[in-house]
Amino acid sequence: MQFKTAQNKKHKLALMYLLIAALVWGAAGPVIKFTLIYLPPFTFLFLRFLTASIVILPFLILEERKHPVSKKDWVNLIVLSLLGGAITLAFVFFGFKYTTSLDGSLISAVSPILTLAASSKLLKEKITENEKNGAIIALCGTLVVTMQPLLTSFFHPTGDVMLRILGNVFILLSIVSWIGYTLWSKKVFEHKPSRIFNALLHYFHLRSETKQYSPFFLTGVLSVVSLIALAPLSFLELGLIHGFKYPSFENLALSTPTLSNLLETPNAMIYTVLGVLYMGLFSTLIAYGLYEWAIKEIPVAESAIFAYLQPTFAIPFAYLLLSETVDLWFVVGASIIGYGFYVSEKKVLPVLNNSRKG
Repeated sequence: MQFKTAQNKKHKLALMYLLIAALVWGAAGPVIKFTLIYLPPFTFLFLRFLTASIVILPFLILEERKHPVSKKDWVNLIVLSLLGGAITLAFVFFGFKYTTSLDGSLISAVSPILTLAASSKLLKEKITENEKNGAIIALCGTLVVTMQPLLTSFFHPTGDVMLRILGNVFILLSIVSWIGYTLWSKKVFEHKPSRIFNALLHYFHLRSETKQYSPFFLTGVLSVVSLIALAPLSFLELGLIHGFKYPSFENLALSTPTLSNLLETPNAMIYTVLGVLYMGLFSTLIAYGLYEWAIKEIPVAESAIFAYLQPTFAIPFAYLLLSETVDLWFVVGASIIGYGFYVSEKKVLPVLNNSRKG
């Protein structure tokens, strides 16, 4: 009886941790968008990983000394860290530079269900008919949200509209990159059979991992590798920032933050520091740590539902930080995506309801 009570407490604690992680990651979109007012994307990313690396590097070194990494595995760790860290997040940050935080957060939320669909095709993992149909429905809703600016403008596109669509496309590319990272890491770390990934591994002279590594260690490697990769891009960005214009349509010039503006603008430095700390500590380390602890206690399918709550949590932060509000097409797209999630995960819902009663 005591064992069962302890298990119930752990289950409830796991649900609470997932809820906190979803809240932190839900607010991340508006925080990124708000901080990009004061920092250019590559520099923001560099400072985010610098913050995370300063905290995690001592523990990373200690763990590597206790459990040395095989020389054969370092190439995999570096390549996967670049794909899942620097490349994926570069798409995310440039996406939020151009689109709204609400659009970006909602599009990002479909990542779990699209990853599930991709794994069934590329890794031959079994998925149910509900999961397949739900993924298709959710993808349709994602396309509605992606093209929402064009629909809102009644098919009379302007520079602002096209840039917002460009931002949405960047967010979609980040999902593609993250799916590639997720599936590739499954193949490398879990030795999943796949002709496509076997061919890719052979082409890049990579091989499956010789041993397992902790999620904490992988997060640390990802942070440090991404930091090193982004350093030259950040320095180049800062060197060219004066007179530099981001890609635009119809000669639309976006406001580009500079270090001089950052120092001269009242409260700008405070907002910038808070944004970097939030993304470096809360979003990268704390939320990820809570998430990793939680998914060890409950099924992955049950934990995936909490990812779908992130756009809901993003709405109040988007309004408070950026004065963003939802419109009709956003609601339509969100409703379609929500229905897709329901169709895909409805077998899990009774489990959640029972856990609430307990």
